[in-house]
Amino acid sequence: MKKVIMLVIGFLLVFSLSACEDIYIEPGVIDIQFENVHYKGESIVMDVWITNGTSENYDIGYMEFALYVPGTETEYCGAGFDMLTVISSDDYEEFEIEFTSEFVFMIETELEDLGYTLEDLELYYWFEE
Repeated sequence: MKKVIMLVIGFLLVFSLSACEDIYIEPGVIDIQFENVHYKGESIVMDVWITNGTSENYDIGYMEFALYVPGTETEYCGAGFDMLTVISSDDYEEFEIEFTSEFVFMIETELEDLGYTLEDLELYYWFEE
């Protein structure tokens, strides 16, 4: 029985390690990486990593995020967030961003009619210290 329990624990440890994201920190740049864009009811949720490839810590107070339909000026969703965080030098911070329904400007079928999914959208962002 002990062997079975140890085997299950071993599989769980290996599985949890393989789920880690590979975050690239570009030298000299404050950048954003995102993935896992999905619907949560009428809201849109995505995972965001703010990376700091500079030699100094970077204080971020407020950020605006928007997802646009590729090749157009059509904003699918967008909103501002108080981040209130310090990104250490050569490090990153992870956030889950949620655009509530009032900040989603198209419905899913309109996006699909244009031939796109949430994964195709382009992220634009702006931040202030």
